[in-house]
Amino acid sequence: MEAQASGSNYRGRVQVNSVSIDGVEVPRFLLELFVEKYVTPRYPGVGLDSTFTLPNRIEVARILTHALVLAQR
Repeated sequence: MEAQASGSNYRGRVQVNSVSIDGVEVPRFLLELFVEKYVTPRYPGVGLDSTFTLPNRIEVARILTHALVLAQR
């Protein structure tokens, strides 16, 4: 899976760019159908591109290579 994630001003964002299974990339429309049918009914507001409130007063989230840095106030 290739995705981008960021967080600032108490808001987080995740954007899924692509998903591969055994080296074969899954077409975007199939990902959208899967998320719509199985993920979103169980977790409303979650999708391939999601924006959400960061928990526990976390103001900023930075994703580095093999590390996650959180700023909490």
